[in-house]
Amino acid sequence: METLDALAGAYKASPGFLSKRIRTQEFYESCLRVHILPRLGTRSVKEIGRKDIASFLDRTYNEASGPASNSARWTLSVLFSYAAELELIDFNPVSAVKQRHRVGQRTRQLNDTELKCLWQALDNLESVTADVSDMIRLCLFLPARVNEIAGMEWAELNFDERLWIVRADRMKNNKPHELPFGEFCQKLLEKRRNSEVGNNPWGFPANSGIEPMNGKLASRACNRLSRDWGWQPFGPNALRRGFTTRMAENGVRLEIPERALSHDVTDGRAIAHYDHYSYRDEKRHLIEHWEEALLKIVQEQDSQVDQTESDE
Repeated sequence: METLDALAGAYKASPGFLSKRIRTQEFYESCLRVHILPRLGTRSVKEIGRKDIASFLDRTYNEASGPASNSARWTLSVLFSYAAELELIDFNPVSAVKQRHRVGQRTRQLNDTELKCLWQALDNLESVTADVSDMIRLCLFLPARVNEIAGMEWAELNFDERLWIVRADRMKNNKPHELPFGEFCQKLLEKRRNSEVGNNPWGFPANSGIEPMNGKLASRACNRLSRDWGWQPFGPNALRRGFTTRMAENGVRLEIPERALSHDVTDGRAIAHYDHYSYRDEKRHLIEHWEEALLKIVQEQDSQVDQTESDE
């Protein structure tokens, strides 16, 4: 296991790697395949030092992007931590090399006019498939992560109770997550289930039919739309962030949106081991309140426009 390539192979076969979520495994494998192994794969693990890593990260930053450099650094750090655990090296040299790209606080949200424009466009976009449009619609109404929505399974949905229970292995915190949904989402999902899509286990099956779609398709569609419209870039996370802000502005107790977002609101306190209350009713009220507020934003403006035109 002298080379970095051999170390990567050993790590991918280790329990530490195999116990990670599929998306995390894919993230590491992508960084290794695209950035790390083509440049450092044949190098001896023991001979790679801080100077080599700094040079590699600078080159990745210049030839790829800042985020790619940060991703490569993170993956390299995991690999060298594994090497230190195996006593192949004495310490992790990546820990002494700073990341090249500074990540600022993400604050992008859509205002009422942008929400209205996006809502209207989803029905008329030639560059976005109907599946991706529906995925973005659900991102508007539900404060779930885009990959959780993209990987939605029919078996997770209870239409009678309008309840979505996401499996623990699909969640970032490895805990099952209950998320009620409103009437609009129910109609959208029932329409999909009654179509050809309903023959698959997933609400958003990939073209291959053997796996769900990747949430990146919705992210790319949002980025493409922002470029076409000359907007500040936005993605599904901006929709999720807007939900939280607007509910807080309406006086909703912050703890409830945080639970709907599947965030830890216990700050690691011991109460987390004892509080197993689902907050289902509180989350249901929150989601229904947001659905009503969102529909008012996109539909009331339509009425105002129609009124203005009739006056003219």
